[in-house]
Order: sequence, then structure tokens, then C-alpha cells
Amino acid sequence: MTGRYEFVVTEEVLQNMARQKTVRVKWKFDDNKNVTGSYRNYQLNEDFVKMLCDQLQGAVGTTVTGCTKAVICCSGIRTAFYAHPCFRGHKWYDWALIHFEEQNQQGIVETHYPSRILGYLSIDGKPEAAIQCSSKPIDWNTVERQFIVPIKLGTDFNVSFVTVPIDAIVHPLCVFPENIDDESDTFYVVLPKRNWSRYFGDRIQIQ
Repeated sequence: MTGRYEFVVTEEVLQNMARQKTVRVKWKFDDNKNVTGSYRNYQLNEDFVKMLCDQLQGAVGTTVTGCTKAVICCSGIRTAFYAHPCFRGHKWYDWALIHFEEQNQQGIVETHYPSRILGYLSIDGKPEAAIQCSSKPIDWNTVERQFIVPIKLGTDFNVSFVTVPIDAIVHPLCVFPENIDDESDTFYVVLPKRNWSRYFGDRIQIQ
């Protein structure tokens, strides 16, 4: 985990989080580099702050540690996942396929949701990722067949904005919005490049 920051929960902090969806944090690099004030004023994702505010009710005095980058081993490959409010001057929130276990009429089933990572947090030493999930799980076989699959990003805060263990992150996703000019909840998941040779190879017809 890198890009570390922390803050201590107080009643004033919780009030600011609830009213303004902001929180002042102490960035780790403030102690190591001679940086300007603008670096210290990075604003965490507003939805992430709202999630923290809900989770930290009654936790006055707790120290919350966060970070903006996690390096995770996915299928044997070390992969970086960013959740950064200002990486090289721009917001950068990576997408990932997230593993869930859900209850239905048949019992517990394993599902996978395309999700945008909003931040990383650790409370009492338990590291988690805060994510915004798609409204429905995705069948990976469908992605392998169709190459590009549309999804809807969930907007119900009580359902689609959740925290998960870091090891629930399965692998990175290439996702692009339906409209880059407007805030849209429609996105498209693209088959990863590592699967392209098989996808196109299966479609070659040898005469």
C-alpha cells in the first residue's frame, strides 16, 4: 500500500464529512517532502467520504489509515490498483472485478461485479477497499463471447457502495463510459488483452 494518509475521528470531523463530504487528512509524504499547500489539499472522493462518515459513527478517537494505491497479485501477476484524487493532476479510480458470496434460494453462490475502486482504508488494522459496484453481476463467459459488454453502475448508496476485503479483488478491468462528456451510469467492459488471441483465434475460419 502506498500514498498513505490518516486522520483521527472527532465529532467535528464527522460533522464536516456529513455536511461538506470532505475530510482533512495528514498525507504521509508531508513529513518527507517539501511540498506546496496544494498537495496537502487533495480531496478524497465524495462518495468515499460519505461511506467513511456512515461507517465511523460512534468511533470518535479512532485513527483511520488510507492509501491511494494497492499492489495485488492477480493470477500470479502483481498489479497496481489506483484510487487517487489527483494522480499527475487528474482523478484516477481503477476498475476491478470483485468477488462476492451472495445468498439466494439455492443457498450461497459466488458472483462477480465490475466495480470502481473509490479508496482504501484500514480501521483497527483491517485493510479494505471501498467500491461502487455495478447494479448486476457479470458472467465472465459473456465477456469472452461478446468482447464488449454493457453494464450499469449501481447508484443506490445502501446497496452498491460497499467495502470489501482486499483479497476480493480478482483482476483489473478495462472499462469506458457510454458518454465521456456527461456523468453516465452506463459503461462497457472490454475483454482483457490477454484473452484477445483466443477470442480472435476462435473466429478464424480455415478453408
